[in-house]
Amino acid sequence: MREFCKKLTFRIYPSLYYAIRYRTSDNIDVDFVVIDTIVLCGHTLDGLMDKIQNFIFSSSSAPDGSVDKIEAEKQWSWIENQLKNSKYEKIS
Repeated sequence: MREFCKKLTFRIYPSLYYAIRYRTSDNIDVDFVVIDTIVLCGHTLDGLMDKIQNFIFSSSSAPDGSVDKIEAEKQWSWIENQLKNSKYEKIS
């Protein structure tokens, strides 16, 4: 199994959050900001892979809050800087 996992390069991420620049065939640059929502806001009931009946009958599916507040703040700052410093048109 370990050898198989080594070949799955599509599952290797450079960081918990990162930016990707993609150039279309029309020569338009598009930036994607990839984030880790678990670090930002914690798990939701469905993200915990709990029993389906617990999810269906739950009174809330709101995230339970970040476990690591310092890491969450670092990520929020990074997101804000990515958006603030982007030189491209933004979709609103």
